[in-house]
Amino acid sequence: MHGVRTQGRAYALQLLYMAELHHAPDSGRKGHFWSRARPSKRAREFAEQLVGAVEAHRERVDHELAAVMVSWKLPRVSVVVRNVLRLAVVE
Repeated sequence: MHGVRTQGRAYALQLLYMAELHHAPDSGRKGHFWSRARPSKRAREFAEQLVGAVEAHRERVDHELAAVMVSWKLPRVSVVVRNVLRLAVVE
C-alpha cells in the first residue's frame, strides 16, 4: 500500500482536477468524492491541506510557474500536468 502522503497527493490532484473542470470548488461534489474515496483520516487531511494551499495561493503559484516555463504557457498545459505543477510548488 502507498504511503499516506502519496495517497494524499493523488486525492489532492483529483480534487483540483474536478474543481478546474467545474470552474469552482463545490462542497457537494467534494463531499461525494470523499464518500466514494473513503481515504484514511491522515490522507484526507494531507490532501485538504495541499488543495487549500493551492487555492489560497493560486495566483502566486501560477505566476511562479509562468516565470520558469520556457516556450509554454500555463493555460496550454493539460489540466493534470498544470495541477501536478501547482502541487509541487505548494509542497
